[in-house]
Amino acid sequence: MSKKAPKIQVSGRVLSFLKRHPSTLEAETIQKLRCSRTEVREARKVLGIDRSTARAHVVKLLRRRPSATAAEMIAVAHDQYGVKFDPPDISRARRIALAGS
Repeated sequence: MSKKAPKIQVSGRVLSFLKRHPSTLEAETIQKLRCSRTEVREARKVLGIDRSTARAHVVKLLRRRPSATAAEMIAVAHDQYGVKFDPPDISRARRIALAGS
């Protein structure tokens, strides 16, 4: 028997803030809006700017341009999704991209 986690209600102010500033990091959003981490993560999922979406986008870009540097991919993830990736994250994404080619 599995227990389902209760759905978190995402406030409109968090959604509107993240729509206007999608590249804002989670910690910055929490500090500015005084909201919970769960609320920010749920809002990001609703808007499609969460970590898994960013990872999928980076993999897609690496399939198109396998020679792209890790610094370029880190910048793309931060600018478009507000997600911090490290070089090991990009290496994992590169392995996934090359395996799927």
